[in-house]
Amino acid sequence: MEPCLHVLVRYEIFRDTEKEFRKALDAWKKKDYKQAVHHSAEALEGMLRVLVKEILPARHSASLQTNASVDILNQKKLWAPQHGEIMKKLHALRGDRGAHSEATKPEEGRASEKDAEATVYLSASMLVLIARAYEDHLRTTPSTS
Repeated sequence: MEPCLHVLVRYEIFRDTEKEFRKALDAWKKKDYKQAVHHSAEALEGMLRVLVKEILPARHSASLQTNASVDILNQKKLWAPQHGEIMKKLHALRGDRGAHSEATKPEEGRASEKDAEATVYLSASMLVLIARAYEDHLRTTPSTS
């Protein structure tokens, strides 16, 4: 988790993502697996939205969800298309395991420890990937100052 947290605190624009990801870590630590899944995927969604705002501001919307952000950012070839698919699958996992009332889900449909662990780790990896794509963008974009 350290590389992920390190890149999140490096840039002011990722502060909200850092807070959301820390919620995921806290929930995981407290064995609240549903919330760990939810917050880790929320962190990913928020960071993608920030990247759209920074790189393609005309396409930004405060309501962008993961899938739409990935589709928009894939146009810039910031990562392999398969990485975008992983991000979309994490979004789907959040909807399946990290959202809605547990009371209406059968036991096997609820977030488990392994769901939380995988989602937190995968989200952390994707957050690092997104941060590296942002850094590449900063290096390759001419400064206007």
